[in-house]
Amino acid sequence: MNDQSLSDKITALAVAGFLILTAWGNAIAMFVFALLGLILGLLFFRRSIGRGGVLAAIVGFTLAIVIALVRLPK
Repeated sequence: MNDQSLSDKITALAVAGFLILTAWGNAIAMFVFALLGLILGLLFFRRSIGRGGVLAAIVGFTLAIVIALVRLPK
């Protein structure tokens, strides 16, 4: 597994963070984590956005934002 890029490693950390936040059940924390992750991901990896882990992270962050918005308390 020496062929992992930085984007693959960051994606693994993002998935672990989402699993923890999902188990915690806090939609606001999940929304903040996803929003910050999406912004930082777009800033740091804008050139390689169509490859591997970066695309998966962007899809994951966007999906988490949608889920968090649906679950936000009213």
